[in-house]
Amino acid sequence: MEHKLKYRDERDKTYGLTGMAIAMVMADGEDMLMQVSLDAPAGEGITFTPDFYFQGNPRYSAKLAWNQMLKQLSLVTGMMIGNVMCRSYLIDGQRLSDNVVDELREIVRGEGCELCSLENDEIDNLFSRNFNYFNRLFTHQAVASIAHAFAGELESRRTFSAQEVLDHLRDLARI
Repeated sequence: MEHKLKYRDERDKTYGLTGMAIAMVMADGEDMLMQVSLDAPAGEGITFTPDFYFQGNPRYSAKLAWNQMLKQLSLVTGMMIGNVMCRSYLIDGQRLSDNVVDELREIVRGEGCELCSLENDEIDNLFSRNFNYFNRLFTHQAVASIAHAFAGELESRRTFSAQEVLDHLRDLARI
C-alpha cells in the first residue's frame, strides 16, 4: 500500500493544506474555516468553526440533520481528495494511482456508512462526484498557479486566518 496520505516533509504538508483550503472554498465550506497553520501537528493544520462539528440539534428535523451531516461528509471528502491531489499533481506532477484512489474511497466508505448510514453505491457516487470535480480543478492551469502562490505564502507566513485564506484564494471565483 502506498503512503500518499502521510506527509513526506514540510513542503508536502504545505501543499496538502493548500489543497484542503482550496477544496473548502470551492465546495462552499469557507464559512466553517477558522485558520490554516503549517505549524500545527499533522491532522490539525485546519482549524474549523464550531459549526463544522455539527452534532445535531433537537430543533432540527431528522431530515435536516441528516442533510447537514451529508453536506459535511461531502466537504470532508473534498478536502481529503484536494489534499492528496494538490500534493501529487503539483509537487510530483503525476495523477493518483489506482491504489491511492481505492484507499481514499475506502476511507469515505467507512465515514459514509458510520455518519450517514449510506450504502456503498451512494458513497461511491458521492466520492466520484467529488473526485471528478477536484480532478478537473487541480488539473486546471489557473488553479495550479493559485495553489503554488498560496503554498509559497503559507510556507513563508506559517498561518492564515480564514479571511487571509479567502483573500489569497479569491481568484478561484473566476474559474
